[in-house]
Amino acid sequence: MYVCICNCLTEKAVRETASTGNVRSADDLFAALDVEPICGCCKDFADDIIEEVAQDNCIRPMLRVVNGG
Repeated sequence: MYVCICNCLTEKAVRETASTGNVRSADDLFAALDVEPICGCCKDFADDIIEEVAQDNCIRPMLRVVNGG
């Protein structure tokens, strides 16, 4: 699925970039990918994905400890 049609950014690309831990907002995402927001309609959706990835990255290590893995 495309998150940003103007820059042809897919959800996969957003998730991969966000998983580095250096991206905390849509603005960080655009900077990391060296692109500029054009219409800005994607920023809320990108922020939601970035937040989801951040939460997943926090929960996974805890699950490994709890599950003994």
